[in-house]
Amino acid sequence: MLRHVDAGSCNACEQELGATVAPQYDLQRFGIDIVASTRHADVLPVTGPVTKRMEAALLAAYAAMPEPRLVAALGDCALGCGVLADSAELAA
Repeated sequence: MLRHVDAGSCNACEQELGATVAPQYDLQRFGIDIVASTRHADVLPVTGPVTKRMEAALLAAYAAMPEPRLVAALGDCALGCGVLADSAELAA
């Protein structure tokens, strides 16, 4: 199960993530779905540049997930090399 966190992206990655549960791909048939609570999630996909202001929220979401848990950076911005990334605001 996935619990998506948007850290301030341009929404292109959200559209791609939303398309994965659409009928063309239908990842739900493999047991993969987007859930509303981190307590039901196994993977935390993060989109957008992770800034200092989002760091505490992401850590809280990660802590609320049951073990075993994974974090996946989705898109260039989450990897720190996107056009929306501001080096002065990025979390260390």
